[in-house]
Amino acid sequence: MMATYIFLGDSLTHGYGVPEGQGWVELLAHDLAFKGSYMENHGIDGDTLQGMYIRLEKILFAQVRPPEAHESSGLVEGDASKTASILCLLGGTNDILMGRSADYCFKKLQGLVGLWEDSQGMNRVDLISQGRGLVVALLPPLDYDPFDQNPILEAYNAKIQSYAENNGLALIDFYTPLKEASDFGLVVYEGDVHPNSLGYKIMYQAAKELLLSL
Repeated sequence: MMATYIFLGDSLTHGYGVPEGQGWVELLAHDLAFKGSYMENHGIDGDTLQGMYIRLEKILFAQVRPPEAHESSGLVEGDASKTASILCLLGGTNDILMGRSADYCFKKLQGLVGLWEDSQGMNRVDLISQGRGLVVALLPPLDYDPFDQNPILEAYNAKIQSYAENNGLALIDFYTPLKEASDFGLVVYEGDVHPNSLGYKIMYQAAKELLLSL
Protein backbone atom coordinates (compact mmCIF):
# COMPACT_ATOMS: atom_id res chain seq x y z
CA MET A 1 0.00 0.00 0.00
CA MET A 2 1.43 3.39 -1.03
CA ALA A 3 0.77 5.76 1.84
CA THR A 4 2.23 8.25 4.26
CA TYR A 5 3.08 6.83 7.68
CA ILE A 6 3.97 8.45 11.00
CA PHE A 7 5.26 6.07 13.68
CA LEU A 8 5.00 7.61 17.14
CA GLY A 9 6.42 5.95 20.22
CA ASP A 10 9.36 5.43 22.54
CA SER A 11 12.61 3.44 22.25
CA LEU A 12 10.74 0.38 20.95
CA THR A 13 9.67 2.44 17.93
CA HIS A 14 13.02 4.17 17.64
CA GLY A 15 14.81 0.80 17.42
CA TYR A 16 16.99 1.14 20.51
CA GLY A 17 19.75 -1.38 21.09
CA VAL A 18 20.41 -2.61 17.55
CA PRO A 19 22.54 -1.26 14.68
CA GLU A 20 21.01 1.36 12.43
CA GLY A 21 18.65 -0.19 9.93
CA GLN A 22 17.56 -3.10 12.13
CA GLY A 23 14.65 -1.51 14.00
CA TRP A 24 11.19 -2.59 12.93
CA VAL A 25 10.26 0.77 11.41
CA GLU A 26 13.49 0.88 9.41
CA LEU A 27 12.91 -2.67 8.18
CA LEU A 28 9.47 -1.58 6.95
CA ALA A 29 10.98 1.40 5.18
CA HIS A 30 13.47 -0.84 3.38
CA ASP A 31 10.79 -3.33 2.32
CA LEU A 32 9.94 -3.06 -1.37
CA ALA A 33 6.32 -3.85 -0.52
CA PHE A 34 6.11 -0.23 0.69
CA LYS A 35 7.97 1.31 -2.26
CA GLY A 36 6.55 4.73 -3.03
CA SER A 37 5.45 5.33 0.55
CA TYR A 38 6.80 7.94 2.96
CA MET A 39 7.70 7.03 6.53
CA GLU A 40 8.73 9.09 9.55
CA ASN A 41 10.03 7.48 12.74
CA HIS A 42 9.09 9.64 15.72
CA GLY A 43 10.25 7.17 18.36
CA ILE A 44 12.13 8.80 21.25
CA ASP A 45 13.95 6.79 23.90
CA GLY A 46 12.35 7.02 27.32
CA ASP A 47 9.20 8.80 26.19
CA THR A 48 5.89 8.42 28.01
CA LEU A 49 2.33 8.60 26.72
CA GLN A 50 2.04 12.17 27.98
CA GLY A 51 5.22 13.07 26.13
CA MET A 52 3.85 11.44 23.01
CA TYR A 53 0.68 13.55 23.31
CA ILE A 54 2.71 16.76 23.45
CA ARG A 55 4.81 15.70 20.47
CA LEU A 56 1.78 14.59 18.47
CA GLU A 57 0.22 18.04 18.87
CA LYS A 58 3.35 19.57 17.40
CA ILE A 59 3.64 16.97 14.64
CA LEU A 60 0.04 17.30 13.51
CA PHE A 61 0.18 21.06 13.39
CA ALA A 62 3.62 21.06 11.72
CA GLN A 63 5.38 22.80 14.61
CA VAL A 64 8.32 20.42 14.56
CA ARG A 65 10.79 19.63 11.83
CA PRO A 66 10.21 16.02 10.79
CA PRO A 67 13.08 13.58 11.21
CA GLU A 68 14.95 12.52 8.10
CA ALA A 69 12.66 10.33 6.06
CA HIS A 70 13.76 6.85 5.11
CA GLU A 71 14.80 6.93 1.45
CA SER A 72 15.82 3.37 0.61
CA SER A 73 12.41 2.18 -0.56
CA GLY A 74 12.00 5.02 -3.00
CA LEU A 75 10.05 7.00 -0.44
CA VAL A 76 8.66 10.26 -1.71
CA GLU A 77 9.78 13.62 -0.32
CA GLY A 78 7.49 15.78 1.74
CA ASP A 79 6.30 16.44 5.25
CA ALA A 80 4.26 13.57 6.64
CA SER A 81 3.04 15.75 9.49
CA LYS A 82 0.94 17.69 6.98
CA THR A 83 -0.42 14.78 4.97
CA ALA A 84 -0.45 11.79 7.33
CA SER A 85 -2.73 9.06 6.14
CA ILE A 86 -1.62 6.40 8.63
CA LEU A 87 -0.58 7.11 12.22
CA CYS A 88 0.87 4.18 14.19
CA LEU A 89 0.92 4.45 18.00
CA LEU A 90 3.05 2.26 20.26
CA GLY A 91 3.49 3.55 23.79
CA GLY A 92 3.07 2.88 27.48
CA THR A 93 6.04 0.69 28.38
CA ASN A 94 7.88 3.50 30.17
CA ASP A 95 4.71 4.53 32.00
CA ILE A 96 4.31 0.99 33.31
CA LEU A 97 7.97 0.85 34.34
CA MET A 98 7.35 4.07 36.29
CA GLY A 99 4.57 2.36 38.24
CA ARG A 100 1.55 3.75 36.43
CA SER A 101 -1.61 1.68 36.13
CA ALA A 102 -3.23 0.09 33.09
CA ASP A 103 -6.18 2.50 33.50
CA TYR A 104 -3.86 5.51 33.50
CA CYS A 105 -2.09 4.32 30.36
CA PHE A 106 -5.33 3.56 28.57
CA LYS A 107 -6.78 7.01 29.26
CA LYS A 108 -3.62 8.59 27.87
CA LEU A 109 -3.85 6.44 24.75
CA GLN A 110 -7.48 7.47 24.27
CA GLY A 111 -6.29 11.07 24.44
CA LEU A 112 -3.82 10.42 21.62
CA VAL A 113 -6.56 8.86 19.48
CA GLY A 114 -8.90 11.79 20.12
CA LEU A 115 -6.19 14.34 19.30
CA TRP A 116 -5.49 12.69 15.96
CA GLU A 117 -9.16 12.48 15.03
CA ASP A 118 -9.76 16.12 15.97
CA SER A 119 -6.79 17.24 13.88
CA GLN A 120 -8.14 15.50 10.77
CA GLY A 121 -11.49 17.29 10.95
CA MET A 122 -13.44 14.10 10.20
CA ASN A 123 -15.25 11.45 12.14
CA ARG A 124 -13.82 7.95 12.40
CA VAL A 125 -16.05 6.49 9.66
CA ASP A 126 -14.99 9.16 7.14
CA LEU A 127 -11.33 8.79 8.10
CA ILE A 128 -11.42 5.06 7.49
CA SER A 129 -13.33 5.43 4.20
CA GLN A 130 -10.66 7.84 2.93
CA GLY A 131 -7.80 5.59 3.99
CA ARG A 132 -6.67 7.96 6.71
CA GLY A 133 -6.36 5.29 9.33
CA LEU A 134 -4.98 5.02 12.82
CA VAL A 135 -3.11 1.95 14.02
CA VAL A 136 -2.63 1.06 17.68
CA ALA A 137 -0.28 -1.64 18.90
CA LEU A 138 -0.08 -4.11 21.75
CA LEU A 139 3.10 -3.75 23.80
CA PRO A 140 5.73 -6.50 23.72
CA PRO A 141 6.21 -8.42 26.99
CA LEU A 142 8.77 -7.22 29.51
CA ASP A 143 11.66 -9.66 29.32
CA TYR A 144 13.29 -8.29 32.49
CA ASP A 145 10.52 -7.91 35.06
CA PRO A 146 11.87 -7.79 38.64
CA PHE A 147 8.83 -5.84 39.91
CA ASP A 148 6.18 -8.12 38.37
CA GLN A 149 4.81 -5.48 36.01
CA ASN A 150 3.89 -7.80 33.14
CA PRO A 151 0.36 -8.28 34.58
CA ILE A 152 -0.16 -4.50 34.31
CA LEU A 153 1.15 -4.54 30.76
CA GLU A 154 -1.17 -7.43 29.89
CA ALA A 155 -4.17 -5.61 31.40
CA TYR A 156 -3.29 -2.51 29.36
CA ASN A 157 -2.96 -4.61 26.21
CA ALA A 158 -6.38 -6.13 26.86
CA LYS A 159 -7.89 -2.65 27.05
CA ILE A 160 -6.19 -1.63 23.80
CA GLN A 161 -7.41 -4.73 21.99
CA SER A 162 -11.00 -4.27 23.15
CA TYR A 163 -10.92 -0.57 22.28
CA ALA A 164 -9.59 -1.27 18.79
CA GLU A 165 -12.20 -3.95 18.14
CA ASN A 166 -15.06 -1.76 19.36
CA ASN A 167 -13.98 1.37 17.49
CA GLY A 168 -12.77 0.08 14.15
CA LEU A 169 -9.08 0.74 14.75
CA ALA A 170 -6.38 -1.37 13.16
CA LEU A 171 -4.28 -3.32 15.67
CA ILE A 172 -0.73 -4.65 15.52
CA ASP A 173 -0.11 -7.48 17.97
CA PHE A 174 3.53 -7.28 19.02
CA TYR A 175 2.88 -9.16 22.25
CA THR A 176 1.91 -12.62 21.01
CA PRO A 177 4.68 -13.35 18.48
CA LEU A 178 7.44 -12.14 20.80
CA LYS A 179 6.07 -14.10 23.75
CA GLU A 180 5.67 -17.23 21.65
CA ALA A 181 9.20 -16.92 20.30
CA SER A 182 10.59 -16.40 23.81
CA ASP A 183 8.57 -19.30 25.23
CA PHE A 184 9.89 -21.48 22.40
CA GLY A 185 13.41 -20.73 23.58
CA LEU A 186 14.49 -18.14 21.05
CA VAL A 187 16.53 -15.21 22.35
CA VAL A 188 14.58 -12.16 21.18
CA TYR A 189 15.60 -9.57 23.79
CA GLU A 190 18.79 -7.75 24.68
CA GLY A 191 18.33 -8.73 28.34
CA ASP A 192 15.98 -5.90 29.29
CA VAL A 193 12.79 -4.52 27.76
CA HIS A 194 14.33 -4.02 24.32
CA PRO A 195 14.25 -6.62 21.56
CA ASN A 196 17.43 -7.71 19.82
CA SER A 197 17.72 -7.86 16.02
CA LEU A 198 15.62 -11.02 15.85
CA GLY A 199 12.99 -9.49 18.13
CA TYR A 200 12.72 -6.37 15.98
CA LYS A 201 12.46 -8.56 12.89
CA ILE A 202 9.49 -10.32 14.47
CA MET A 203 7.92 -6.93 15.20
CA TYR A 204 8.53 -5.87 11.61
CA GLN A 205 6.81 -8.98 10.28
CA ALA A 206 3.77 -8.38 12.51
CA ALA A 207 3.56 -4.72 11.45
CA LYS A 208 4.03 -5.52 7.77
CA GLU A 209 1.22 -8.04 7.75
CA LEU A 210 -1.19 -5.58 9.34
CA LEU A 211 -0.22 -2.52 7.31
CA LEU A 212 -0.45 -4.35 3.99
CA SER A 213 -3.98 -5.42 4.91
CA LEU A 214 -5.23 -1.84 5.24
